[in-house]
Amino acid sequence: MLDTGISNKLRLSVTIPLQTHVFPATTTFDVVNSASFTGADNEVVYVSSVTTSATSFGNEMEVSKTVFDAQNDRFTSNPRAPIDGAGSLIDDTFVYRVELIPHGTFSTMVADVDDILPSGLEFSGWVDAAHIGDGTTVGTGPYTIPGTAVTASYDAGTRTVTVERGRFSGGESIVLYFQVRAADATANVGIVNTIGGTTATITPSDGYPLALLKRDATDPSHVIDDADARFDVLAADKVTVVLADLRVAGGSLVTADGKTPTVEDAGTYWVRERVAPKGYALSDELIRVTVDAVTGAEATTIFNTPAPVGPIDPQPTPEPTPTPEPTPEPTPTPEPTATPQPTVTPTPEPTVTPTPEPTATPTPEPTPTPTPAPTQTGAPVVSPTPGATAAPLAGDTLVRTGGTIPFALLLGGVLLVALGSAFVVRRRRA
Repeated sequence: MLDTGISNKLRLSVTIPLQTHVFPATTTFDVVNSASFTGADNEVVYVSSVTTSATSFGNEMEVSKTVFDAQNDRFTSNPRAPIDGAGSLIDDTFVYRVELIPHGTFSTMVADVDDILPSGLEFSGWVDAAHIGDGTTVGTGPYTIPGTAVTASYDAGTRTVTVERGRFSGGESIVLYFQVRAADATANVGIVNTIGGTTATITPSDGYPLALLKRDATDPSHVIDDADARFDVLAADKVTVVLADLRVAGGSLVTADGKTPTVEDAGTYWVRERVAPKGYALSDELIRVTVDAVTGAEATTIFNTPAPVGPIDPQPTPEPTPTPEPTPEPTPTPEPTATPQPTVTPTPEPTVTPTPEPTATPTPEPTPTPTPAPTQTGAPVVSPTPGATAAPLAGDTLVRTGGTIPFALLLGGVLLVALGSAFVVRRRRA
């Protein structure tokens, strides 16, 4: 027994703060926790590790798809597919695993599960779990998945693998393996296969491909596609730009020429969103990506929350608040109204009174009237003459002003006056 010199009565207590994260969508995470303690002389080493998973699924079925990484004898969603100097795959055969995982009390499938293979892949046949690494297949016809009563089939016309609906036994997952061949592969161009919101990517490359997936936080099965969205890959310092101007194509981040983003060195990287896909809110969170020197990087899913429809933010509401400020402005309005009233007082009206009008009118009228009358007539006896002038008797000749009256006419007048007087005196006596 190794004598460490440490008393068994001593107990080492370590407190480690753990940061919690909110699940952005319905998904399952693998949680790996490991710890080690090494002495100063490296003679005493304590190592402990545990792996588990956490999920946000309820009573429903989860679909997962991965690819067998023959170099590291494991299944992953983003295997490294080495290429030779000519850019061709060193091994062009791959085995897919499709898992149907029941959560909660889920027990019966309500629909078939279809997996449409991308172009460039050829279906080779079904694979039993015992022959995953040796390339042995068991045919291409209808296939009963071992340990279940569920049947799988392949339709060459539609390039579709179908798992027919069935029942789960004892809450166990239904697992299907099948082999494909990458007949048409291009260096650094990922072969992306998506099924039920999960994606497996095979990228022929001599570097470390980054499988960066873009998903809707409210519907992980919805594939986001937007060539105008922009993303950058930053170095561990979160400042240095390693890859710039990535965009979204078919639910994955790609370079401007449509290739899978690839880094040359293992380490820690961060993904930054600069321009959000159309219809989604911009995320200011940096997404961490860890690249292992041996196994490379696991697929990283980046979720986007749909932008609100209509008023994007209740911020416009405060705008009406300043509206009351214009209300006081009308208050000064009455002040100018009162000011002109004294200005337009009736004071100017008396100034322009019609007093001068009567003064000017009577003055000229009397002046011309008396002046011509005495000048032409010469005696007050003839003053009634103008009246006769205005209305002459018919058939008589007008008497000229200043002419001599005949004696007979004068005598007749005198007699007429005398007769009139005699008549009046006689009448009084009677």
